Amino acid sequence: MELALLALIIGFVFYALDTSVDLTFFLIPKEIISIIARVGILLVGIFMGYIFVSFESFIEPDWSKKLNHLFIIGRNGVNLFDYSFVHAENEPDPDLITASLSGIKELMASIIRSKNFVRVVDHQDLKLIFEYGKHATLALITTENLHIFHLKLANLRRLFEDFFQEILPKWD
Repeated sequence: MELALLALIIGFVFYALDTSVDLTFFLIPKEIISIIARVGILLVGIFMGYIFVSFESFIEPDWSKKLNHLFIIGRNGVNLFDYSFVHAENEPDPDLITASLSGIKELMASIIRSKNFVRVVDHQDLKLIFEYGKHATLALITTENLHIFHLKLANLRRLFEDFFQEILPKWD
């Protein structure tokens, strides 16, 4: 956002150069300054477009409607927190789900024989997105695997582990 504000200020300067400022102190012909100002406005416009396209909420609209369930799982597979974004009747037990998700994570790592854990599981209409921390694993069930979910999960994991940094290492 700071870059967008800076670009707007620079764009205003170019606009002012092109319209109302007395340009005699530049010792450059008004036509050349006008060309420089218009090219500057064009470049600022392109830069502003790039800034706005880089916002995930513009690229991935309605991402919040694609969320189903969030789980925060402790190192030992225990459900630390869960939140359902869609409220349905007869939802399965969150403790059972977190134990299953921990099992999926461990099983996939042993099958693949990798020290890295699985990041995304695609099950046709649902996606499981995992984010791993030092003391907690976050699992998000969504209908699509969007980049914004990975960013938000990483941010939430960092905030969660920072906030509970003294409790999580001793949690059992």
